[in-house]
Amino acid sequence: MKSSVLNHYLTRDKLTWNDHLYDILLFYFRNKPSFTLAEVNQVASGALSYYYPNNNTITYSIQRTLQNLRDDGKIYFIDRGVYGWSDKDT
Repeated sequence: MKSSVLNHYLTRDKLTWNDHLYDILLFYFRNKPSFTLAEVNQVASGALSYYYPNNNTITYSIQRTLQNLRDDGKIYFIDRGVYGWSDKDT
């Protein structure tokens, strides 16, 4: 496992919302070249609801966080609702 990915997993208790979603993306989609917003919502909604029980806008927060991760260069936008990895060695 790449050291940056391992570091990410070892510091889980200090993660922000962006980090939590990125962690979920790495876990579920690391070996896929692309993933859809629907897939992300399906696997991430429950976990993020657990971490942030007072958040009533999980779906919108996921969309916004995907935009943040795109802006940070961790993922890229392919087509409407479809994303891919910016760095293939994640």
